[in-house]
Amino acid sequence: MRLLRSVAAVTLLAGVDPGLQVRSMVAGCLIGGRAAARWELPPAMREVSGLALTDDGRLFVHNDERGVVMALDAATGRPLGRYRLGPGLRADFEGMAVVGRKLVVTTSDGDLVEADLPAKNAPDAVLAVTAIRTGVGAQCEVEGLSYDRGDRVLLMACKAPRGTSPRKEVAVFRWDPATRTLAHPDRVSFSEHDLSRGRRGKGFHPSTIEVDPRSGEWVMLASADHAMATVDRSGRVIATGLLGGRHPQPEGLALGADGSVYVSDEGGKGPGTVTVYACR
Repeated sequence: MRLLRSVAAVTLLAGVDPGLQVRSMVAGCLIGGRAAARWELPPAMREVSGLALTDDGRLFVHNDERGVVMALDAATGRPLGRYRLGPGLRADFEGMAVVGRKLVVTTSDGDLVEADLPAKNAPDAVLAVTAIRTGVGAQCEVEGLSYDRGDRVLLMACKAPRGTSPRKEVAVFRWDPATRTLAHPDRVSFSEHDLSRGRRGKGFHPSTIEVDPRSGEWVMLASADHAMATVDRSGRVIATGLLGGRHPQPEGLALGADGSVYVSDEGGKGPGTVTVYACR
């Protein structure tokens, strides 16, 4: 795996909507901060999608279609293990989260695939999985997944509505992993207009969501819109902004308690990458 150092820096908070009170350190770091490192991923991770960070310093990454998961050292990017979700399991895999000792991946149809988290020094293996149908896929196409430790729920961010869901809203569904049912309330909705401030005529289609462990705020990236937004669980938009060209196709996001921020970009014709920021 190659380690590429960032050589570009831009003005802090450039591109953040000035009409909002910006108090999101992650927003400022992603839009105006200097990347500390960029890691090129192996060919199996060219279509990298979700990211998930563990308390023991591992960063899990997976690709979009084949159910292959890799563990990286979150400090150096060094590969620590490669795992397969079930024998030959294929689906349109999207977001990924860690819930206790479980690794959870969502499909675009809102189905969850759950496996025991491999031990830190575990050899490469096929992981036994449990599939859980949430029913959220009838409401929307799911892309983002994150665990909110404060509310003990999984957050499932909708990229696009389906069925009777409102077309001008972005919904984040709340799933209780303990009861394996939707939590109450079952969702938090945001106005697409508020999430896309400063970009007239543009929408906001989340490709990933993550909970900031320091503030409890939710950070969403929208790959197709090259945009980001920081929101809270009440439905209030805190900051919005454009990512510019630094992230051509951001599909995954992970946030560390020490201020580390990880963004995965699908590779297209080149390798998939993980960009690291130190937002301290």
